[in-house]
Amino acid sequence: MAPIEGYWGHPTSTIDWCEENYITTKYIAEFWNTVSNLAMIIPSITGFYYAYHNKLHIRFMLCFLSIAFVGFGSWNFHMTLLYEMQLFDEIPMIWGSLILVYCLMIHYYPMLQENFYKNLMLKTILVTYGVLSLLTYLYLKTPILFQISYVILVTYMLYFTILLLKYRPCNKTVFYVGTIIYYFGAFLWMIDNFYCNQLQLFRQTNTILPFILNPLTQLHAWWHVFAGYGSYLHILFCTHSTYLATEKPLVFKFTWYVGLILDRCESNQQSTNGISTIKKMT
Repeated sequence: MAPIEGYWGHPTSTIDWCEENYITTKYIAEFWNTVSNLAMIIPSITGFYYAYHNKLHIRFMLCFLSIAFVGFGSWNFHMTLLYEMQLFDEIPMIWGSLILVYCLMIHYYPMLQENFYKNLMLKTILVTYGVLSLLTYLYLKTPILFQISYVILVTYMLYFTILLLKYRPCNKTVFYVGTIIYYFGAFLWMIDNFYCNQLQLFRQTNTILPFILNPLTQLHAWWHVFAGYGSYLHILFCTHSTYLATEKPLVFKFTWYVGLILDRCESNQQSTNGISTIKKMT
């Protein structure tokens, strides 16, 4: 699509998504792709708060913070369509995924945490992957390289979460819900990319939906919503499963503003076969 000049000037990013530029306001290039990042920012900050409040391991705090950084980076990227802000969006996606891969691997293979040299080797391999992916992407500036690097990490995360599902105590419901939500978002992302012209034409000639419902067709924005919350649930899943193996298990609770959170198990709550009671919080 031909970009429209707005407050931030001509786009310099290597990608200009399907949402029409500066349609809603001259200060935000892609309005719905921008505000939809609240679905990443609010749950992740909430998750970080409870992780900090309950004194969980710093690696889980970093997982939640990484989603928040992705959300803030994506907000700035879609608001400006500047290359620098694009990197602020994409780089945290890689490094946040690496942190979660690390959490999943040391949980499934305890020796990777207990043995100093094996732990150091794992960290070195993951950091090397991140650095090489970053340098290659910065040099070639080809979005497909970033997407391949990210998909590889997502595949590893899915593989290890399935292993936890089969061989470690965990909450299977949270896994299934998180996985369905995330991959439904990925499905919408693909439709938005492959059928962008048709979606734009529909928005321009739409006589079916009321104009106010046109944002429902901004599928990249919905990708933010579903992928962001699906990622949040996967971090909850991994954290919950890890602490089930300790003397201080965590319990799922429900809040009206982000849905599920993890908190310390109260004296009148019990966990059976790795599945905690879900308590509603008002």
